[in-house]
Amino acid sequence: MDNHSDVPLLSFRDARILVILQVFGTPKDVEQRLEQMAKRHHKRKLDIDYCYSKQAQNQILLSS
Repeated sequence: MDNHSDVPLLSFRDARILVILQVFGTPKDVEQRLEQMAKRHHKRKLDIDYCYSKQAQNQILLSS
């Protein structure tokens, strides 16, 4: 919750995996998972932005 501005799309699943890797994994495992998570968050952010832009376009068409 405190780092929401740093990682706004962090899911419970992401946090759970990171905690498990911190305890049982190697630093390389943690780094790999963070890279995968960053890619997935980037794709999710693009999808969210696309949906909002599509919604805005629909609102413009309906109000015309």
